[in-house]
Amino acid sequence: MSTSSLSNRTESGVGGLGALGQLLPDALVLVTTNGIVIEANPAAARIFGRDPPSLGGTPMADLIAPGSDRQLSVLLHRCARSGSLVPGSLRLETGDGHLQDYQVQGAALNPSGSPILLLLRTRQSIATRFRLLTEKLDELASEVSSRRRAESVLEHQLQILQLIVTAAPLEAILDGLVRFAEMHGSSGLFASILLLDDDGQRLLTGAAPSLPPAYNDAINGVSIGPNVGSCGTAAFLNTPVFARDIESDPRWQDYKDLALVHGLRSCWSTPIPSPGGSVLGTFALYYEMPKDPPMIDRQVVEIATRLASIAIERKREEEQIKSLLASERLARADAESANRAKDDFLALISHELRNPLNAILGWTRLLQIGDLDEETYRQAIDTIERNVDLQSQLIEDVLDFSRANSGHLKLDLKPTCIAEVVEDAIDSMLPDAETAGIRLDLHVADVVESACDSARLHQVMTNLISNAIKFTPAGGRISTRIDRIDGLARIAVTDTGAGIETDFLPHVFDPFRQADGSFARSHSGLGLGLAVVRRIVELHGGHVSAHSDGKGKGSTFVVHLPLGTSPAPAVSDPRARPTDADVSGLRVLVIDDEPDARELIGTILRRHGAHPTLAASAAEAAQVLDAGGSPGSGGAFDVLISDVAMPGADGYSLIRAVRARSDRYASIPAAALTAHARESDRARAHAAGYDRHLSKPVEPGELLTAISELAREVRARQD
Repeated sequence: MSTSSLSNRTESGVGGLGALGQLLPDALVLVTTNGIVIEANPAAARIFGRDPPSLGGTPMADLIAPGSDRQLSVLLHRCARSGSLVPGSLRLETGDGHLQDYQVQGAALNPSGSPILLLLRTRQSIATRFRLLTEKLDELASEVSSRRRAESVLEHQLQILQLIVTAAPLEAILDGLVRFAEMHGSSGLFASILLLDDDGQRLLTGAAPSLPPAYNDAINGVSIGPNVGSCGTAAFLNTPVFARDIESDPRWQDYKDLALVHGLRSCWSTPIPSPGGSVLGTFALYYEMPKDPPMIDRQVVEIATRLASIAIERKREEEQIKSLLASERLARADAESANRAKDDFLALISHELRNPLNAILGWTRLLQIGDLDEETYRQAIDTIERNVDLQSQLIEDVLDFSRANSGHLKLDLKPTCIAEVVEDAIDSMLPDAETAGIRLDLHVADVVESACDSARLHQVMTNLISNAIKFTPAGGRISTRIDRIDGLARIAVTDTGAGIETDFLPHVFDPFRQADGSFARSHSGLGLGLAVVRRIVELHGGHVSAHSDGKGKGSTFVVHLPLGTSPAPAVSDPRARPTDADVSGLRVLVIDDEPDARELIGTILRRHGAHPTLAASAAEAAQVLDAGGSPGSGGAFDVLISDVAMPGADGYSLIRAVRARSDRYASIPAAALTAHARESDRARAHAAGYDRHLSKPVEPGELLTAISELAREVRARQD
């Protein structure tokens, strides 16, 4: 408000101080040039202990201390004659009777010099106001500084988050977090991040750019534990650990000299948590003097550990994804390779089976035509027999592999002298070796015994020696040595043959794998022999290995078997072929849609005194059964033999229909005779209702034995 307006309002009788003057906290008094109070605001009235209205008309001289009259007179005179503020001082008598010195500033409100406005302040009031002003300025500065610091912290956090999102190297992210702590924490601190290794037992340096390199090198790889400084203990206990004075802290007993020599006197370590709560590492702050971590450092560490956890977990997830992708690529490559190997194997098995079939079919046609001399006739019979044996062996290899691969290869374990079995296997291979011009040697260094299936061990040895003969040129030698080593029986078969390429050596026992699987290869066979060898040896509780120095340098196959003669409980071999078969007089119903197979079985039965009836389908078999008499009578059937894979109603439907009959044939003993030779096929046949499962091709003795046993079981039940 201007001086002229206040003057006009005063002369017109309106209160000169106005509403603003009434509200001000400072004491204001409006007086005439001769010192009569015109008006006083509430702050001034409080000084004098009176109401504001009561001060109007009071001489100012009555309100000041005795002896201050001259000071008041001089002040008013100067104010009336001056056009600006006039400073002075007065001692006033306050309402409680005390005398108080006041600083006074006065000014005339119009050119005539009247009225005069006096502003009264104590010295203490000025000092207080200055202090309050200073504090306010400090508070404002602190607020500005805090705001700027918060903005800086936020900006730094965003930078680190950007590094995390853009998949920057973990080292760069951790280094940024350490510098973040050193920049925004209290002055004079050093920060470090240690990461827990994959085993969760050691701490590895993640980032510590400001710590002495010698210190970092010394603690890199330190084990965690209950008294391993601050970091090792924090990781072990999964809780923050603070050592105010490293020199006296018992957890630093073994590491204090290392810290002190590098000027580190205090350490606070906090675990970096995973989302699941486990420890990923530690975030540590070091100080050059013993001290407690201030609140600002605690806030910084809280932010830093949270960001470090995100970065470490994200990096681990990226590595897991990369590992899974790599594993998936390898698995896909292995699967593709295995599929190619199986395709090659199917082509190979077709080729290997057709070769003997070609010889069998060709010589059979010549026999049918006739007009062969005795020598050629004998050659035809020998060739057919040899190729039938070869084809049977090929099929047997496939079956053995299937049994071994499915875990259904059974063993009859008995105390066995290994040397006797090996010698017998070598003797059986001598004709092949002599034909190939290869020498076979046996050296028994130790007489060893083991609980073995002698037939299967014989198969292992013949497979290994046969394999060696294939790949050893004429004039070569195959040596077999038997000894014991490391508490195991050891059988080593060493040849001077073609050797094994280094890249193929790890796959030599794999199924569907051959070093040369092409049709142009120089050796026949399906390449399953070694896969079967490995499985048989493993079923004996042993292991087999192959060694070679490379192509052209020969090879050695070593079988290790456990020593001891305690046999495991004997189990029947599904391929066992007893010979005490008596089928004379038995009436057998044979069902097979293949005429040749049907007639073959009929011929075998007739030659051994049985009376077969042949049916070409399940429907025909049902008609025959409907027309037959009761079991045991002259026209009744004692045993049923049926193929499984037949057009129309197959062998499974047939046996289910038979078992559902209401006559005595519902319990007729029955055997399934089929080319489906897997263990699952055997189980399916039994589930359908068959009592036996016979695999094609079947030996006559095996067929006759099965029929004899089935009939004998029925007679035993009837008796």
